[in-house]
Amino acid sequence: MQKCPRRLPGAGTFAATALLLPLASAAFAQPAAPPPAFEVASVKAEPHAAVAYRSREEGPPPPPGPPEIKAYPGHLAMRNINMHSLVKWAWGLRDSQLSAPFSRNYEILANAGHPVPTSQLRLMLRTLLVERFHLKYHMEKRTLQVSELLVVKGGPKFKESAPGTPRERTHVTLPNGQYQTTWKNTPLEALAAFLEVSTMGPVADRTNLKGNYDFTLTHPRMSAGAPEEFYLAWRDAIQDQLGLTTRQAKGSVDVLVVDHADEVPTRN
Repeated sequence: MQKCPRRLPGAGTFAATALLLPLASAAFAQPAAPPPAFEVASVKAEPHAAVAYRSREEGPPPPPGPPEIKAYPGHLAMRNINMHSLVKWAWGLRDSQLSAPFSRNYEILANAGHPVPTSQLRLMLRTLLVERFHLKYHMEKRTLQVSELLVVKGGPKFKESAPGTPRERTHVTLPNGQYQTTWKNTPLEALAAFLEVSTMGPVADRTNLKGNYDFTLTHPRMSAGAPEEFYLAWRDAIQDQLGLTTRQAKGSVDVLVVDHADEVPTRN
C-alpha cells in the first residue's frame, strides 16, 4: 500500500500567501515620481517679422536682442532663444548631437520655487518643452566625420590647475583681428566643445587627459578663409600653442532628433 506524503501544518496557507504577496506588493507600490517641473513659468513667442508690422507709419518692430540664457539656483531666464537652442540647452548637447528646427524666438522666465542646481533646471526645462510645446523626439546613432583631439608627441604645453582656481573662460580681441581665449580650471572636453562651435565640426576628446587645466589659445576669426584653410589654421594653432592636434576619422554620434514641436506654446 502506497503511503501518502505527510502534509505539513499550514502548508496550504503558506502557498496561498506566497501567491498573494506579489499582488499585494503591486497594489501598494508607490506611483512613479513626476518629472521635475518649474513651480511657475512664463513662455512667450516672439512674433514673426511679417506679423509684427502694425502699420506702414509705425514701421517694423525693433530687432531682437542677442540670445540670452541666465541660470541661477532655482531661476531660469531665456530671451531670444529658438527651439534648436532650447533643446540644446535642456539636454546639454553640442550642435552635432542635435537635429532640431530653429523656429521663431521665445522668452522663458521660470522659477523652481526653491534653490536647485543648473542640472535640475535643465531637467525642468525638458518637462516644460514637452508640456508647453508638445515636444516629441527620438534618439538615433549617426556616422559622422569627426575631428579627434589628440596629444602630440612631447606632451601638452599646459598644466593642471592649482587647487581652488575658479573655473572661467575669457575672450579678448587682438589688434590683428584674431581672438585670444583663456580657460581656467577647465576640462579638455570643454575645449573640444569650443572647437566644435568654432565650425570645425564634431570634435571628440581623445587626449585621455582627465584633469582640469589652465590654457590660453590665440585663434583665427570665424571667417578665416575657405573651410580647408580654416581647419588647418585651427589645427596649427592648437598644436603650436597647446601641444594638441586633430585627426579626421569616422565616428558614431548619438543624435537627438526633434520630430515635432508646436510653434506657439500653450498659454501661461
